[in-house]
Amino acid sequence: MRNFCLLVSVVFSLVLVEGKAQDTGLQGSEAALAHANGMVERMGGASLWKNMTYVKFQHVWHPVNRESYVEDEIIDLVEIRSWVRMKSEVFDRTRAYSEAHGYWSLLNGELSQGNESSLENALKRGPYNIYRLLRAIANNSVDYELRIGESIVRGGTALDIYYKGEAGGTIVVNARNEPLVWETKQYKYTFGPLKKYGNLYHPAWAVYNNGAFTYEMVSLNGFNDALDAELFAPPG
Repeated sequence: MRNFCLLVSVVFSLVLVEGKAQDTGLQGSEAALAHANGMVERMGGASLWKNMTYVKFQHVWHPVNRESYVEDEIIDLVEIRSWVRMKSEVFDRTRAYSEAHGYWSLLNGELSQGNESSLENALKRGPYNIYRLLRAIANNSVDYELRIGESIVRGGTALDIYYKGEAGGTIVVNARNEPLVWETKQYKYTFGPLKKYGNLYHPAWAVYNNGAFTYEMVSLNGFNDALDAELFAPPG
């Protein structure tokens, strides 16, 4: 009888451990997690995204009603902060946001500080950024949950993104788990085919929102060193 009770106790303990393991890490259905991990592999692999601390890339934007411009951007994947420089023949704008330094913009040499809602919106949409999501999936982050949603693309699979229990974005992938659409409550990108940039893969172009803008990806690099916090501080 004693041995039987001991056996029951061991089995019960294993069940508790197994149950706990299922409640830790990235949450979601088996199908959603399979598509999510497949997307990470298609875009460079979990071993690369897991240790990545920031991405740096260059776009060329083509608005329908004004001149094209070059955009260089750095997105921190560890903290919610970003730095961007946009430059054309007629304007030169740098903007950055972070919790430490707020939201600011330098347009043709004139500095302005964004209001609280600008920073609040940036921080709120930050966790649903596709690059931060890729890193989170690679790290099996407990903060995220992915659910199969309703796809706006025929034949696509929608992955609804939840961060700390709050829904805030969707990524639609095709049968090869390549991203077709990335959407948050504030914007939407419709992607072109994947192209190799160094050791990463990324859509070569995208259409923004209702088609008022398109962009071409020129370069993309991922890094695993620490970003200098002063990058996000306003000049002067």
